[in-house]
Amino acid sequence: MAIYITGDYHGDFRRLLDPRFSGADKNDYLLVCGDFGGIWSGAQWEEEMMDRLERELPYTLLWIDGNHEGFDHLKSYQAEYWRGGMVQYIRPHVIHLMRGYEYTIEKKRFWVMGGARSIDITDGLLEKDDPLLKEKILDLKRQGKNYFRIRGINWFPEEMPSKEERERGMECLQKNGMKTDYIITHAAPTMVSNYFSAWRFQADELTDYFEIVREKVQFKKWFCGHYHTDEELVVEGKNFQILYSRIERIY
Repeated sequence: MAIYITGDYHGDFRRLLDPRFSGADKNDYLLVCGDFGGIWSGAQWEEEMMDRLERELPYTLLWIDGNHEGFDHLKSYQAEYWRGGMVQYIRPHVIHLMRGYEYTIEKKRFWVMGGARSIDITDGLLEKDDPLLKEKILDLKRQGKNYFRIRGINWFPEEMPSKEERERGMECLQKNGMKTDYIITHAAPTMVSNYFSAWRFQADELTDYFEIVREKVQFKKWFCGHYHTDEELVVEGKNFQILYSRIERIY
């Protein structure tokens, strides 16, 4: 039995068939640190892709949500209990780990909190029902502005965890004595983001929430995605790894 972890996929699942998984079975796990990108609208191609993942992946795929997911459609999946927390079964072996829960896998505890604030929306947020939507998109592209999103299509306010989700996460940690084995998030704590990016990314209520977690919780290692880079660092004696294309075995 093995547990692997990696970064964002954004719907490009070629990396899921890495040769190292040739001997894997459904008792092995690959965990994706957000921006899975396979759940958007329930379109036929999307359903067929999920069927293919279930059929062709030799292992069980676990994922937390990032900021680029179809949250409206994700809500249609029923929440069920699994290994200590609530999950959504996209397929029997393609499982969404929900925000603010801790899961026990092979006697290792994983506290997770998906979500993040989009950093690729600086050119605007458009409305899908706007009668001038097509014209506005063309105008932005003519200006060379491609960092825009459309509410309800590829941007959703649920990208950021709610107060309830953050409170649930903290209550879960407190219940377990502010200790866990691994922390899995999409975004990083503010200080960690500042360390590796030289203050490139702006702090927000989620990264500041993670600062509290970073300071108060004992953990072996914290993994996150979101930043499209592969970095390892130690901040105030605690281990962090930001993942994108790398696949790490953690058990």
